[in-house]
Amino acid sequence: MKNIRFSKISSILFLVLIFLLFLKIDFRFEEGIFCCGDDHDYYAHAETIVVDFDFDYSNQFFGNENRRFNLNGKIAPKGFFGSGLLAAPFLFLGVIFENISNSLFSNPFNSFMNYKLFFYSMSAPSYFFITTYLLFSIFKLNKINVSPFNILLLLSSSGVAYFAFERFSMTHVYEVFTVTLIFYNSFNFYISENKNKYGLFTAFAILLAFLVRMVNYYIIFIPLIVKFLLNKKTKINIYSNSFFLFGSLISIFIFIFLSLNIYGIISINPETLYGQKGVLNNFISSENLFDFILLNLKNTFIVIFGKEFGLLWFSPILIYGPLMLLFKYKKYNKMQLLILFIPFVQSMGAVLLWQSTASSYGFRYLYSLAPVAIIYYYFNIDNLRYLWFDNALKIFCIFSLVSILFFETTELTQLSLTPEINSFGRNLRYVEPNYLIGYINSFLVLDSYLKIFTTSFLGIITFKLLFLIFGTSSMINIFENLGLPTNNSDFINLTSEIELVSFTKLLLVIIYFIVISKFFLDKQKAF
Repeated sequence: MKNIRFSKISSILFLVLIFLLFLKIDFRFEEGIFCCGDDHDYYAHAETIVVDFDFDYSNQFFGNENRRFNLNGKIAPKGFFGSGLLAAPFLFLGVIFENISNSLFSNPFNSFMNYKLFFYSMSAPSYFFITTYLLFSIFKLNKINVSPFNILLLLSSSGVAYFAFERFSMTHVYEVFTVTLIFYNSFNFYISENKNKYGLFTAFAILLAFLVRMVNYYIIFIPLIVKFLLNKKTKINIYSNSFFLFGSLISIFIFIFLSLNIYGIISINPETLYGQKGVLNNFISSENLFDFILLNLKNTFIVIFGKEFGLLWFSPILIYGPLMLLFKYKKYNKMQLLILFIPFVQSMGAVLLWQSTASSYGFRYLYSLAPVAIIYYYFNIDNLRYLWFDNALKIFCIFSLVSILFFETTELTQLSLTPEINSFGRNLRYVEPNYLIGYINSFLVLDSYLKIFTTSFLGIITFKLLFLIFGTSSMINIFENLGLPTNNSDFINLTSEIELVSFTKLLLVIIYFIVISKFFLDKQKAF
């Protein structure tokens, strides 16, 4: 019994350490998220809900109104509303803690990494873990045995983990959550007895997913995709369910209300919200048909196999999921296969349109496909014949997951700050056409490991404890004797930040990951 208990504690400790290593300080050790850019847009939505209780964004832009959406005097973020809505409860908790803290303390230990930012930043990892659990529940509902840790590995290595643990104010975690939520409710509609409830929930889940990212039009096909995956000869159709139709009608009214109040217009065209026109038309009409096809075939090859975040190396499930679907093509007719591939065709079209990784880690416009690919994969890999295929996937996934840690640790894993030619031949900022080579080479660079550790919450907690026990000056002398760059400006800034960050917040992070780790270990045991 003692051995079992020790083993569980050891497993929890191991998981907590891994999570703390991936959880980064980069965007968290800030006073806030300020205008302008995508990160601030999504935060502005959450803030206007929680702090202002309105859709007046003047309090969020502070004189930068012309840099975002501005039409007939109506100002708003260019970024979509949904992620801010989902993150709002976490920001609300942060405001409560911030008010309590300010009333009890007045020292810098509580102002650094304020509670508003801290709680808001924990929204993304929370939805990331909820998504993992929803996927696990989907497979359990369909009597498909999949370990929760396998799901966690596949989801993390898609690239989504970067936006859960580091750049938390982007939409991608919220995309995978809402897409998974549609799948979850759709499966329950067809399998459970309470069809009306899940028909209604599916409609609202589609609305939520659309609010998170209005370019993911494929989400309306997910209930139909679910029906095809179940491969049941049934006359039941969610699109004719009265509760789904009622929920869809209500969703349309909600969308109209939000669109009018946020933007002053009713629009489902992202080009309008981003102040761009003709992007799609220019893409389609830019070449004759033969050249157009040839160019996009070449660019598709780059997306899959390229050195700049090629999917096979850095988002392997996005290749393995549809590939497994092709292996089992005989299970589906031609029309079903066409619809099953709509999510991938539409999302890949966005990447081919922009010819860019989109100025961050990986091909982020494809990350909403992660739950789709995971579901396709496990619904079609049904015998030991594909064991080698599955083992190869796990190797690629580990390779991909580790790359998130090494992102921006060396020159060749750092996105360019000045224009550079990317893999598609475009001259852009924030690219790295040789990321794969840089990532592999970084294994041999000691500074990479130092940067991984010192920019993680694991490193911050370790330093905080050492400074507390031995004193800051004594530890700096020890580091200096060990040959560490203590005179480096980054290290000096880090030392100051470590002293300022509250132990309370670090303890909250530790407790959070202990709870998460215990939860998934319990699910693993039950599995």
